[in-house]
Amino acid sequence: MSSDSIKSWRNGTIISSLLILLLGISFIVWPKESAELLARILALVVLGAGLVELVLFFWGKRGGFTDVIALASSAVLLCISIFLLLRPDMLINFFNVVFGIVIIIIGIQHVGQSLFIVRYARELWWISFLIGIAAVAMGILVLINPFSATNAAMMLIGVTMIIEGVAGLYSVPALKARK
Repeated sequence: MSSDSIKSWRNGTIISSLLILLLGISFIVWPKESAELLARILALVVLGAGLVELVLFFWGKRGGFTDVIALASSAVLLCISIFLLLRPDMLINFFNVVFGIVIIIIGIQHVGQSLFIVRYARELWWISFLIGIAAVAMGILVLINPFSATNAAMMLIGVTMIIEGVAGLYSVPALKARK
């Protein structure tokens, strides 16, 4: 692997780890607000998709079957977005599942990264490996969601994301080019 590739990987790891760390902190400090904000952002994305479909319907109006489908899909997307904007709490449990999956994927990446460290650096690979395994376990806990309160689940997600962010930053010194 070239030193440019390793340098690029290091930079990407630093940026993503810092973002994950900050997001995790916000989930702990503002668990309910973070969950509601994410739900509202998703609702706005769905609203934008519905509006695009509606504009495309009126712009390319030819009266064909696909135009009717475009109109129907825009109406459905607009209704879903309005519902989600009014009831963001309906998506919060969905977020728990999504973030659980993301945490598992990141944990698997750390396990893979530890194998990279073993192959190229051979120093402290086991720490990244153990953190990856712990992240996978925490992600599974988030998916199972033993907590009845959303705040507790969001805080668990936040703690897990902080661990992931720290793990990513910790592994950066091991990502050095071999001479």
